[in-house]
Amino acid sequence: MLTTLQKRKWTRLFQVYDADRNGTVEKEDFEAIFQNLARARNLTEEMPQYQQLYEKFMEEWEYLQKDADKNGNGKIELAEWLQHAERRIKNPNIYQILVDLADRVFELLDLDGNGVIGVKEYKTFYWSWRIPPDLAIEIFPKLDLNGDGSITKKEFLKLVREFHRSDEPNAPGNSLFAFYTTTLQKRKWTRLFQVYDADRNGAVEKEDFEAIFHNLARARNLTQEMPQYQQLYAKFMEEWEYLQKDADKNGNGKIELAEWLKYSQRRINSPNIYQIVVDLANQVFELLDIDGNGVIGVEEYKTFYWSWRIPPDLAIEIFPKLDLNGDGSITKKEFLKLVRQFYRSDDPDAPGNLFFAYY
Repeated sequence: MLTTLQKRKWTRLFQVYDADRNGTVEKEDFEAIFQNLARARNLTEEMPQYQQLYEKFMEEWEYLQKDADKNGNGKIELAEWLQHAERRIKNPNIYQILVDLADRVFELLDLDGNGVIGVKEYKTFYWSWRIPPDLAIEIFPKLDLNGDGSITKKEFLKLVREFHRSDEPNAPGNSLFAFYTTTLQKRKWTRLFQVYDADRNGAVEKEDFEAIFHNLARARNLTQEMPQYQQLYAKFMEEWEYLQKDADKNGNGKIELAEWLKYSQRRINSPNIYQIVVDLANQVFELLDIDGNGVIGVEEYKTFYWSWRIPPDLAIEIFPKLDLNGDGSITKKEFLKLVRQFYRSDDPDAPGNLFFAYY
């Protein structure tokens, strides 16, 4: 059985591979990451490296599909993924396929062919896997085991092994896919950035807010002529406009991670800016309360996760951690308390830290 730490890491990896964020991992997700890596190295179809890399990605996918896709629909859901993770950790043969892929990826990341990768090359790795590249600047020193500013292939494969198999909370490899950042608040705000970055292009834009709004409106069957539709859209746009005004210092309509994190500090400390979050959360709660009984249950929380492009099945596991009194439901007062804990608390045991699932 996976430990809590292992489950969190494999859930993180699921979110990384789910490139289109539809709540499942498919062949197309592996192909999307492969294409990014090939593009980063200017590989074209007629080149041997292109074919070899593609074969390794497809070998990984085929083993995953064979082992995890029990209903044969070509989609690996989170529960299937985690069951596969448990078997993979225990099976050296299946794990070796991952090692072979990591070996090939390292060779491609080693852009100058000097046998090591530096932070610039690690940024290429993050970009290829649809992780904000700027995170590499912060994460790389945690992975640089001897502090020499570079990672050898041997060190890289050790980090890969630690991420996928270790249950040691201080193992450097836990951060391979930006699993841990520094402070608790930064970790949560980085998680929120990844949630709002609906198209995973490394920046939060107006279109990302609109994508989440449309999901929520669709979940409640709201149409443009309905007052609720207009009110909800207005709240999402108010949130976006404050974000853009405060964080988008270069005026390009894109909020990058560094801008987002600077903005988070101002939001945490500004009652006026934070009130916009509360107002939106109020309205979202009312929409989530599908049966209008003044509380939301796990099914309604699944709708929340689906709207925010988080795998809905995670709600089954997370909801009991958020249900403060254990009565199987969350009131609006409890919901707003969880929102406040996620955005502002620095208490590592606050239930609201898991508001948007694992961070």
